[in-house]
Amino acid sequence: MGADVIITGSFTEEAGGYQIESQIFDAKKGIMVSKHSKTGEKAQSINLVNEIGDQLLEGLAKVGVAPKKIAVLYFKNLISKEYDAFVGTMATMVDVSLQKLKGVSLIKRAEIQKQMEEFEIERGGVLDQSKVMQLGQNWTLTY
Repeated sequence: MGADVIITGSFTEEAGGYQIESQIFDAKKGIMVSKHSKTGEKAQSINLVNEIGDQLLEGLAKVGVAPKKIAVLYFKNLISKEYDAFVGTMATMVDVSLQKLKGVSLIKRAEIQKQMEEFEIERGGVLDQSKVMQLGQNWTLTY
C-alpha cells in the first residue's frame, strides 16, 4: 500500500518578501485536490512554513481526504542557491505539522528521494496525473 496523499510546493520571492505555495494531490486519483499560498516578510520565513503546515491540515479536512499515508516532497527553491538549505528543511517542517493528524503515517524522506530519482522527477518538479499515481503506489515505508 502506497501513499494516499502527496504534498509538494515551492518557495519564491514576492514584493520584498517570500511566498510559499503548496499543493495536495490525491495519489489514488492522480489529481490536485487543494492548493495553498502564504506570503510574508523575509524575517517571518519560518512562520510562513508553519502557517502553510496549518493550511495543509485544514485543506485535508476540507477536501474530505482521510489519508493513512502521506508523502511530503521537497519544496522547489525558485529564488537562488543561497536558499537551498532553508528550502531543504521545509518538507520536514511540514511533516511536523502533519504529525498532529491521528492515525497517519509519513513516508520516509529517503524513500521519497529514491522514488523521485527513479521516476526522474526533480526536487519540487511538476507532477502530472500518471506520476502522482505511480509515486503513490510505490511508497510503502513510513516513519
